[in-house]
Amino acid sequence: MSNYSKHNIYWGAYHSSEDFKELPDARLIVQYYLGEDDEGGNFSTDIPTNSICLILEDANFWPVISFLDRDEALNLAQRLINAATNTRIIGHA
Repeated sequence: MSNYSKHNIYWGAYHSSEDFKELPDARLIVQYYLGEDDEGGNFSTDIPTNSICLILEDANFWPVISFLDRDEALNLAQRLINAATNTRIIGHA
């Protein structure tokens, strides 16, 4: 992940000293991390890799990027399914 940490938060585009920033048009997206070049990180929705990224997208800015391995992604997917269906599968929190 070279210039990235496991979880990344970027405030620069908001130019605000507030502790709270409402992002009414933000959405969560999933992309694969392909690596970096001179222009920065390369991400794709079409080329699967072992580095899965959960990204908060606000317009064309990504204030939050979290890198998940396969097990973390599967665990998160199961937790979301459980929450959405109001169920709990044995063996999962």
